[in-house]
Amino acid sequence: MSKLIANAEMLSKLASVDKETMIVDGNGTFLGLFTPASHPLLNPPISNEESLRRANTRERGITTDELLAKLDQLEKNR
Repeated sequence: MSKLIANAEMLSKLASVDKETMIVDGNGTFLGLFTPASHPLLNPPISNEESLRRANTRERGITTDELLAKLDQLEKNR
C-alpha cells in the first residue's frame, strides 16, 4: 500500500470526516476514497484474539437455512 503525507490544510479537513469520503481534485475528478481510522471497517467489534478463537473453534455454527427457520419460528410464536 502506498502512503501520502497530508499537509496541515488536508489534516484539518479530514479531522471532521466520520465516514468513507470521496477525494476529488479541483475539477471534481475522483481520485480515491478516504476511510477514517475510527471507521467500523477498520475497527471490528471483536478483538483479533476473539476472531482467531472463533475461526479455530470446533463448535458448530448454524447454516443460513437453519437461521431463517429459527427466525420464521420466532415470528410464528409472536
